[in-house]
Amino acid sequence: MASSSTVHPARYLALFLVLLIGAFLLVFLTGDKKPDPKLGIDLQGGTRVTLTARTPDGS
Repeated sequence: MASSSTVHPARYLALFLVLLIGAFLLVFLTGDKKPDPKLGIDLQGGTRVTLTARTPDGS
């Protein structure tokens, strides 16, 4: 006998969209309420450290 349950792709698509929207809302609402990403210290610019090599004889 055939199974009486049918697959409803629209239900899975709706669940996926709800989860996707929920993820976007969590990212947006837990931040600083701006859609622009905040840059880390390494991408903001400002402080710079330059390392130079020294040989044992001081040159």
